[in-house]
Amino acid sequence: TNTLERAGSVYLYGQSDIGLFEPTKEPKWSLYPNPAVNSAQVANLPVGQKTLTLMDASGRTIGQWQTENTDFTLRVDAYPAGIYFLEVGADAGASVRKLQVR
Repeated sequence: TNTLERAGSVYLYGQSDIGLFEPTKEPKWSLYPNPAVNSAQVANLPVGQKTLTLMDASGRTIGQWQTENTDFTLRVDAYPAGIYFLEVGADAGASVRKLQVR
């Protein structure tokens, strides 16, 4: 049913059933040191099989690794200085962190 409700000094007209959304939780894995010189540690990865994908600033894939470990050492000494993006894909979805290489 449509109702007229007052919220402070604002009147809201619409459905009386209000749905709340849960913001998605950002995965808790970390990437350090950032900026990196020789290598970067990827820690607290989700449990299970996952794919780590390193992309350059234009989004081009320049490295990809499969792991079941919860920690991973990413060697970056072969890459030129710049901004990169590391995507971690797992069963729960994918998330991305920015990585600066010096």
